[in-house]
Amino acid sequence: RPDPWNDPPANMARWLVHEASWATASAVASTSNNGTRVPGFPFGKIVTVVDGWGNSTESTGKPILLMMETQSFAQDVMHEGGKISLTFSEKEVGAQHGGTCFKGETRAAQFPMCAHLTLQGILREVTEPAD
Repeated sequence: RPDPWNDPPANMARWLVHEASWATASAVASTSNNGTRVPGFPFGKIVTVVDGWGNSTESTGKPILLMMETQSFAQDVMHEGGKISLTFSEKEVGAQHGGTCFKGETRAAQFPMCAHLTLQGILREVTEPAD
């Protein structure tokens, strides 16, 4: 685990994305989805995420979301031009990966010693590892 006080922030960000198995994806709702969302307002969804194809030695630094085109969340994201944000917390990664977020205590995900990261970008479909 990078040292958040001495290492460049980019190292911590790469480590967190690499170690995480899920993140909160946020987008703007384009439909009400049977009244569960308000069009035009942001909403979040827990999504499975991987960093590269295959095992941990193939890390790319580019998060890949595992979702189906038929999911209403994916449809909303694509309706808005693919604009999405992903939020990661070191709390999800856990002590087994050397995180400082735990140190034998139960702490909330927003605890200041827990690394946090929000990435913003454009979601696109990936069909082959070369993408």
